[in-house]
Amino acid sequence: MSAFSPSVSTVNVHANYRVGDGPDSGSVVFTFTDRLVSATDDVIFASGASFEARLGVNTGSISVDLPCVDDPDISPNSWSIKVEEKLKSGRGATYYIKPTLAMVDTGLNLRSVLVPGTLPAPEATVRIGVPGGLAVYNSNGDVIDAAGNVIAGGAGGGLTSVTSADITDATATGRSLLKATDATNARTLIGAGTSSLTLGTTGTTAKAGNYVPTWTEITAKPTTFAPIIGTGAADAKAGNYVPAWTEVTGKPTTFAPSAHTHTAADLSGVVKTVNGGAPDAAGNVTVAAGAPTLANLPAGSVLYTATTTRPTSRTDIMVIFTGADPGSAALDNDMWWSA
Repeated sequence: MSAFSPSVSTVNVHANYRVGDGPDSGSVVFTFTDRLVSATDDVIFASGASFEARLGVNTGSISVDLPCVDDPDISPNSWSIKVEEKLKSGRGATYYIKPTLAMVDTGLNLRSVLVPGTLPAPEATVRIGVPGGLAVYNSNGDVIDAAGNVIAGGAGGGLTSVTSADITDATATGRSLLKATDATNARTLIGAGTSSLTLGTTGTTAKAGNYVPTWTEITAKPTTFAPIIGTGAADAKAGNYVPAWTEVTGKPTTFAPSAHTHTAADLSGVVKTVNGGAPDAAGNVTVAAGAPTLANLPAGSVLYTATTTRPTSRTDIMVIFTGADPGSAALDNDMWWSA
């Protein structure tokens, strides 16, 4: 390409695009990812500059000369060229190429380039041997500029030896640590002594992080531990403690009775002995019908009878019928028990 000076090495980049039995049509666009500068600081291409190569009408091919990415006469190095194949068939791809000096004789066939599935991340552009760029050293360890000239000392040039005494903003202890021969010497310099601790149980060893002392190793233990189970004011009651009646304070002097019932055996004095009849265990006497007469029974007596009719209309005694239901023969307060 006429845009490049004779000192710039180029690679012939070519390709032949076909679709079916005939040539494809369209174009291929080449874009420079970096600003390219020659050794004499002449701009070759600005960053993002591009040009388009049209496919031959009858051949479907292109042929262009592109500069080598590793040409020492071009700065920076390791840049790349973006390739965009704009084909009528729609089979074109977008990818990046890096023509190198090794391809000068053979050229670069775009149809042989392996196209990745995704575009690579842009590469950082760094110039070497110039202010703000990377420093380059020669075989003697001297810093050289882009033209290979040694940069004089004091202007960012060659390697020099630095001693601990040259570090003016460091303390004496800090400078001495730089010359420590080993870890023991470094601990001595900072006054750490034998700070390289060893795990153990002696006075000069360290306890492990999960160490738990035994009961006998614990000193100044109290002889007793609160709370104490007992009955004193400073003692604690046991969980199953039940106070004695005398210990319960604020008790009422009387207790109201609750509603309750009694059995017949609990009652006494309801029926009085009549004509020498023997009472049962509850003190009651069963009187057979007709004897003794009702007139002989004192008021408030209870009469048990097996009849279903009341012997009399006397109302000052209670008649308890045993057996069949007396029906209307019973008066108020009379009772009936089934036999």
